Amino acid sequence: MPLFTNNFEAFGLDIGDHSLKLAHVKKIGSTPTLMSYGSLVVPAGISEQGEIKQSDALAKLIKQLAQNPVGKKISTPYVHACLPETHSFIKLITLENAEPKELAARIREELPNHVPIPPDDLYLDWRVAQTLDNNLTQVLVGAVPRAIVDNITNCLISAGLMPVSLQIEAEAILKSLLPLQDQPQTSIAIVDFGATRSSFICFDRGIIQFTITLATSSDAITQVIADQLKLSFEEAEKAKRLCGLDKTAAEGIVEDLVNKSIGELAADIKKSVSYYAEHFPRGSPITSIIMCGGGANLKQLKEMLAAKLAPLAIYTGNPLINLVKNLKKIRPKTGSSSDLNFLSPDLIFEPTKNTCPLTSAEALSYTTAIGLALSNSA
Repeated sequence: MPLFTNNFEAFGLDIGDHSLKLAHVKKIGSTPTLMSYGSLVVPAGISEQGEIKQSDALAKLIKQLAQNPVGKKISTPYVHACLPETHSFIKLITLENAEPKELAARIREELPNHVPIPPDDLYLDWRVAQTLDNNLTQVLVGAVPRAIVDNITNCLISAGLMPVSLQIEAEAILKSLLPLQDQPQTSIAIVDFGATRSSFICFDRGIIQFTITLATSSDAITQVIADQLKLSFEEAEKAKRLCGLDKTAAEGIVEDLVNKSIGELAADIKKSVSYYAEHFPRGSPITSIIMCGGGANLKQLKEMLAAKLAPLAIYTGNPLINLVKNLKKIRPKTGSSSDLNFLSPDLIFEPTKNTCPLTSAEALSYTTAIGLALSNSA
């Protein structure tokens, strides 16, 4: 959720504990086009759990990345950056008999029941999600500690950039993976399987219903392999990428270790799906899970989750879905349904308009950055 916004041409910057990722999308005619992208490793200790520890060092890395992307040189100083998921709160709050002019005061009054930080110590943004019967108004509220936001803002300015918006990560992810127009009105869950953390995002009726952090992360799986097989982290990461969930690779030794962690991930997803069914009576049942993040590239992950989470349908996200001239020109393959279902594997996509190469597998790691970069195309 943008806390500060404007409509300048800007690029997207995903600031993580272990990496920086950048994407620049510009409209060529009416087509959002990926002009450039790039990533840099963030050394340990510069940022921890979403909190910047060494602002000067991080600012230097951000400046270095912005000046040396893959593809076209970035000429704009304006940037859309994401706020750390670990310090962000996004809540769907229901208010009774709330007049529009009273919303700000009513939200601040209600927020302490949902967020364990005083409203005066938070930056807030909100939008009315829907008006229900019985004079009930649902409001989607985003909240982030002021200290976190100010730290990021100052760091970006130190890097010579001008922040146009700071966005909660879940909204950037949705912008990347869902069609910008004609968004689905049915319930969809997105699992961002990241390096240091993973999250579950529930989207229904055009808005985020709730988000939750999941225990399993890609790096945590690598660490399990390293510990159990007495390997360095780098060797374990290579083993994970080569073998994944393939039982035939390395005599199934790596698969056995990875499978245990994926079992924990699947259990957490089940709990989150059940939580939505139990606590959101107006919601529709979640039937589809979209995987994104670098961890979604794990070999045979989709097949394994499909087996563990049946009858839920598991899809791999497509962060390039909006980089087409007209999404409705996407057409089903011969013999499949004539209805457009952007999740269906039986679709022929118009070629993505890129000025630089970015494979589908690489794009999964850039989901948040691409969503941020699409902010001016929404």
